[in-house]
Amino acid sequence: MEHRLAPASSSTRQVGNFHICLECANAPPTTISIVNAILSGQCHMHGVPRVMFPPFPLEIIQDGNFVLILAETEHGVRIIPTDGRPFLKDYSSWNGDSRGHWEGDTLVVEVRGLNGRGWLDQAGNFMGVGAHVVERFRLTGKDTLDYQATVENPKVFSQPFTLRVPLRRRPADVELLEYGCIEGERDAAHLPAVNGEKR
Repeated sequence: MEHRLAPASSSTRQVGNFHICLECANAPPTTISIVNAILSGQCHMHGVPRVMFPPFPLEIIQDGNFVLILAETEHGVRIIPTDGRPFLKDYSSWNGDSRGHWEGDTLVVEVRGLNGRGWLDQAGNFMGVGAHVVERFRLTGKDTLDYQATVENPKVFSQPFTLRVPLRRRPADVELLEYGCIEGERDAAHLPAVNGEKR
């Protein structure tokens, strides 16, 4: 099923000094690389749900009251209480505020308080302020995990949609490594020039 932005939404989003077209089927090939450089080049956290997508490894740690998700990329840490506590008030961050509970063999995590600056993919598709995500984690085998995230934001999307990513347990000899990128990085000399401008 194809998901489109709601008709009332703008077709562009400003990122830094650039306007990124969100519905440009005929955009020049350089558009995606420019978007990648702008969004990834400043080392911001990927945010939920994108932080869960490969290729960077994750580590999931569970105890009686919390599930922790450690991400190699941008040194991300998600702390998901599973003890029934309420959501934080007036909270906003890249990964939002998560609360989890179990439905049989599935961990269901509701995420609120996303700052609206995260993106869904390297093409710059975003969720916007007020997005609500419900994640579902279920072991499907000894070394496999089914991850689903349902994204909803009526201000941006015409209807909710669900992303599904199969995840595999990382090999025992693979560790999370230091990710040498600091949020807010502004090393413009390494970003591609736009429209022939000099760097």
